[in-house]
Amino acid sequence: MSRISPGQSRHHTREPVSYPRTSATGGDHAPVWTNCGTYTVAVEQMQAVHSLEHGAVWLSYRPDLPKEQIAELTSLAGSQDYLLLSPVAGQASPVTVTAWGKQLSVDSGSDERLATFIQKYRQGPQTPEPGAVCSGGVQG
Repeated sequence: MSRISPGQSRHHTREPVSYPRTSATGGDHAPVWTNCGTYTVAVEQMQAVHSLEHGAVWLSYRPDLPKEQIAELTSLAGSQDYLLLSPVAGQASPVTVTAWGKQLSVDSGSDERLATFIQKYRQGPQTPEPGAVCSGGVQG
C-alpha cells in the first residue's frame, strides 16, 4: 500500500489540478463532490477527490478490465455508503482502491485486500471531514 503525506492541501478550486497519481489520493479539488455510487463511465477526478475528503473510498479499475472482474467489484461495492466505483483510464494497476491519503493497487478484482481496505478506510481516521455528505453533489 502506498502511504501518502497526510499534509495534502484541501482547497476548493475551479482551476485544473495536476495530480501526481491516477487515481488521485487527495489535494486541491472541485467545490462539488461526486455522489457516491457505482458508475460505468469515468467520473471527474477533481470531484471524486472531494468525495474522498468526505470519507468516501474510491474503487477504480482500468476500462479494459475483464467483465467478470468488473462484476466482482460491483458486487463488492454493493450498496455500501461512502463508496465510489468507476473506471479510470490511465490507471497503472488493473484495480486501485483509494481513500484520502491512502491507496492500494492490485491485479485482480477478487483480491481479498480490497474489502479489508474499504472496511478500514471508509469514514476512517484519515478522513479530513468525517460525516460530510456523499450525496447531493453531482452524478459523475
